[in-house]
Amino acid sequence: MKRIPISKKAIPFTRRNSWTEKYSGEVIMRAGAIVFHNSISEIEEFYPVATCFSFKPGVVCDGPIYALRAKKDIVVSLYDDDEVRLDLGEHRNDVEIYYAGHRATEREYDEFGRVLRFGGAKKVLHMEPEFQNIGEPELDFVSRAW
Repeated sequence: MKRIPISKKAIPFTRRNSWTEKYSGEVIMRAGAIVFHNSISEIEEFYPVATCFSFKPGVVCDGPIYALRAKKDIVVSLYDDDEVRLDLGEHRNDVEIYYAGHRATEREYDEFGRVLRFGGAKKVLHMEPEFQNIGEPELDFVSRAW
């Protein structure tokens, strides 16, 4: 498994769009829980800032998928009941991040290179064996947004 460090030497990435997910509350993510970060490009090092991780891999975009594993119980923010955000600077010693796989979209093209089935393209996940069939993380609410 390729471990990805959290480092201030990393190049900070600026989000291309705003986060629009609805805040659900603060939760405890249990030690051993695994969540996923999707990227459009490879990440050699994660910058220590607030970063989002989804319960399922490959839900956002084509590209590399990274897995974050909690080494101990940590409090994180829950959004849309299927995504957590945590400050990687604050939790740099509490988590480990690994390359987990990648998502690709298979499309059909005509003889002129035009996409035949745009909306019905098949999403294909290629996951490292240790990150296949991961269930949703165990979470306990600390506070709930009403």
